[in-house]
Amino acid sequence: MNILERTLNAINHEEVYPVPVVLWDLAPWMPSMFNVNIKEYYQNFDLLTPNEVEAENFTGTSSLEKMGQKIMKRLNPQALVITRGGRGMLLFKDKGEVNNIPPAGFTPVADVSGAGDTVISALMLGRLGGATWVEGAYLASYAAAVVVRKSGTAVASPEEVLSFAPGKEDDQGVN
Repeated sequence: MNILERTLNAINHEEVYPVPVVLWDLAPWMPSMFNVNIKEYYQNFDLLTPNEVEAENFTGTSSLEKMGQKIMKRLNPQALVITRGGRGMLLFKDKGEVNNIPPAGFTPVADVSGAGDTVISALMLGRLGGATWVEGAYLASYAAAVVVRKSGTAVASPEEVLSFAPGKEDDQGVN
């Protein structure tokens, strides 16, 4: 069985593999496009990463805490990250713990295209490398800070991401 077949089987919960099953987007068009039940479609993924607007639309509340609690209760992910642009992100974990992940220093924004994709990629890369959810979320914050400084969809090199780690400074004086 190839990696694509294994991934599809894991997503469909037909087989269990020691890899995370991730869904990164609670965009309202996705379930309706495929005519599926929202709860069935999004339930039991390892990680969900809606932005604040998507989470508000999904839950019907503007309270960040309530958004997270409702999504965690209804969809049962291991972790939920609500991205908030320049205000950072909130990480909700399956035991009810909530962590505020601040933005990675002051970041002059050129383009936010792909920032959410960068968050999910960096966070799960961190998890696969042994990071906790909190450590992975900080890594994701650093990576997102790199890509929003660039025009268009962009990538963040390991060196660029590390430049945002505590105790490091880049040419903009960002810690």
